[in-house]
Amino acid sequence: MTDYYDDLETRDPEQREKALLALLPAHIANAKDKAPYFGSMLKDIEPRQVSDRSALATITVTRKSDLMSLQKQDAPFGTVVSHRTKSATYTNILSAMV
Repeated sequence: MTDYYDDLETRDPEQREKALLALLPAHIANAKDKAPYFGSMLKDIEPRQVSDRSALATITVTRKSDLMSLQKQDAPFGTVVSHRTKSATYTNILSAMV
């Protein structure tokens, strides 16, 4: 039995970064198109152009205090969610970057 969930956890750091950066434009486009908060925040961002660390660094960081304020306006998750279901609200925005 291995100590890792899958081979992605042990891949070369350069390979991992290359794969994550390749997925980044699609995640940004999803956030921009489906979550009202990020649609507004990313309105001047062209997702296809965010394909490296320097381009990513130009995007405003959403702070915890911002989220708390948004949650008060539109409980329970503010306007940062990409879709809602009957049982719960989910966000999958930029989840692969973690």
